Amino acid sequence: MKPGVYTPVQLEELLKELHSIIEHSADSILSDSEQIVSQIANRILLLEEPTPFDATHNADFAFAQCCYVVCRLLKPAVVVETGVAYGVTSSFILHALETNGKGVLYSIDLPPLARDADKFVGVLVPAELRHRWKLFRGVNKRVLPSLLKELGRVDLFLHDSLHTYDNMKFELRRIVPYLSRPGVVISDDIHGNRAFLEWVLERRPDFWAAVREKSKDGIFGIAVFSE
Repeated sequence: MKPGVYTPVQLEELLKELHSIIEHSADSILSDSEQIVSQIANRILLLEEPTPFDATHNADFAFAQCCYVVCRLLKPAVVVETGVAYGVTSSFILHALETNGKGVLYSIDLPPLARDADKFVGVLVPAELRHRWKLFRGVNKRVLPSLLKELGRVDLFLHDSLHTYDNMKFELRRIVPYLSRPGVVISDDIHGNRAFLEWVLERRPDFWAAVREKSKDGIFGIAVFSE
């Protein structure tokens, strides 16, 4: 499978573009997220060994901060996320929803076959934010369709599960009929195959971009569908 070919921008460049689309400045919101970066980084250091997830399973902070900023700007009522691991991105999203005073995060994750793996899923999510979080354990291709049908609509969708071409294409195509307007899709690790690129060329969002991650040699994508 050919990799996706992109010209990625930095997170700060993306936020300037979003400002012109969503009509709200993201600079102060990005600054707010720095405190969450410190909190989550410290919680990662306190995880007890041995842990079932390799450190590479943790979301890049640029990706997590982007999710936080988008949540603050979009003020979604329904957020769906595939892939949780320790819960880095989940924590950022839940912080944003709590600050907004509205919204629920629905997450789907299939823990690895390792000892005590299940108890580590979302372990970084603070207890005081879990009232806005509903976690479903299982295979995305089984859980996602029924969850979407139950929810009826999704304001923000995040792909961060298995990054194969087939799985990414499945999730991106599946979300289309349920995506609100305005609505946003964010997909991690889009550089490994052409699934995200083909999808945006097919669906033609009002805005899309590829963004360079900070701590990983990776790229994530974002697509915005306006009113």
